[in-house]
Amino acid sequence: MILQIKDKINFLVLSDGCCGSAWLAANLDRHPLVACTCGFGVGLEVDHIDGGIWIDRKIRGDRMTKKYQANSVTDHFELIEKKYPSALVLGDVHGFTVCQYLRNLQLKGVHDSTRLAHLIRHPITYFERSLQHYIWAFEEYGEEFSKPILNKAQSLHNAIKLDRFYEFDPSDLRMVCFLSCLQDFPNHAENVWLARNIKTIYFEKMLSDPDYYADVVRHLTGGQVEVHSDYLEEVFSSESVQNTGRIMKTTCTYKSDPMLQFNEWSNLEQELFTVFICSLNLTEKYSHCDYDLSHWKSRQSTLANVASDHDRSPSMLLSKSM
Repeated sequence: MILQIKDKINFLVLSDGCCGSAWLAANLDRHPLVACTCGFGVGLEVDHIDGGIWIDRKIRGDRMTKKYQANSVTDHFELIEKKYPSALVLGDVHGFTVCQYLRNLQLKGVHDSTRLAHLIRHPITYFERSLQHYIWAFEEYGEEFSKPILNKAQSLHNAIKLDRFYEFDPSDLRMVCFLSCLQDFPNHAENVWLARNIKTIYFEKMLSDPDYYADVVRHLTGGQVEVHSDYLEEVFSSESVQNTGRIMKTTCTYKSDPMLQFNEWSNLEQELFTVFICSLNLTEKYSHCDYDLSHWKSRQSTLANVASDHDRSPSMLLSKSM
């Protein structure tokens, strides 16, 4: 039975962010019978903009720099209903990560009949998007946000004795944020694994295949709303497809193809990422996903040979430190 709040269907899309959560929320919210926010406690402060609820920079900055405490899911959906009483379906994207959802299942008022899905993207493009996000936020929000990034980067640098061939430089913003993202990536991979029994929404398919997106809408709404062609045309307009994030509209440059993105990384970045995910067996966390990670698995044996020169390669150092 579908959970209903005053006869309203509701859904949650779990997400770590940097996976197209804002785009999905905004376009679900375009549907005349759906009201969707992007994170609990936010979104209701602003009206629908171009059919989507977008969060301004100040609200997003406050979320990133303060410990986030969500309201009860039921309370949140009731707030949405009061503002948008004509909506048949009430939903949220990115209010919970998978770990947060599982940890707060009882406390937050989530019911077994809530319609669920998990939004992900390829680990390489996810990592680069997260990295760009860190760089942007580091410059945007000052010490309260930048200090933890620096600390995590310095901690990993020391743990793997990276100073043998790379002297830690706090002014090298990309490498600082790259190392910090490496520290955080196992948590993301664990969320992907924990969600293996939840319906997966693939960012790449969602953004490129209208039929796939229509199936996503039908799943989240329990098939209770029509997905008309004019609605899909609006969702997949050139303006909408290009607007896939809330931030970094002009400063973020990354490749949508994972291999193109990987090949744009420096040799040091490629090696650090590959050995890190192989040492922690993180590729197995994606074993249930429709992503081909054989490239990084095959590189493990190649890197083992390269690692024979300890002073010139981080491979052996990193694998021993994990």
